[in-house]
Amino acid sequence: MERTRLLRKEEPLELHAVFSEQALRLRVGSKQVMNEQYRHLLAMAELANVTVQVVADPNDAAQMATANTYKQETENYWNGRTESGKNNETISFNFAITIVAPGQQKANTDTLTVVNGTGRSNVQMTLGPTSIPDTGTLYTNDNTGNPSGMAGIGPHESGHLLGLRDMYSPGETVGYNATPTVDIMRYAQPTNGVQTAFMMLSPANLNKTIQYRPCPHQPCP
Repeated sequence: MERTRLLRKEEPLELHAVFSEQALRLRVGSKQVMNEQYRHLLAMAELANVTVQVVADPNDAAQMATANTYKQETENYWNGRTESGKNNETISFNFAITIVAPGQQKANTDTLTVVNGTGRSNVQMTLGPTSIPDTGTLYTNDNTGNPSGMAGIGPHESGHLLGLRDMYSPGETVGYNATPTVDIMRYAQPTNGVQTAFMMLSPANLNKTIQYRPCPHQPCP
């Protein structure tokens, strides 16, 4: 898979992910598939990309199921996706998410905490020139009424970790639309596109991990 300019440029998008030992030992697929996954994790560990840790109690089956579903659905949606900026920039994504037990989370890292209960999963974005990480909550029983569940909620909330805003007004009721020509930051469906990805490259976005620099040489390659 071709790595994106955004993840390998001089000031790349930063991704941090933490995995529990149980998650690493959980076998999904053949031995060859698992070995490929381990090699992928080792390769990703060498990149300064997006880092997300999900805090879940390993003794709570509902919390672990929610954490693993969030991880899977977020990576399925974002990894390998390529979008274009306003000036034909190539924007590609790579999320590598880790699951940690309470008390084992890493400081200065975007952190989502799983709660066994009912509520609206959310991410509190930290915008502006600050080093304060984003935080959020994932509920085992999300009450947003999203028909796709975490398959849509996970990628949508992870978009906030990239600095993408909700594409609806506070209190607005958003209908169901699963087409790829509309934005996941509005409809939160796994088949939606991400037409507002260009916002990450805008200085007005105040995203602490992304800075847009014009090409110093003309014409730009």
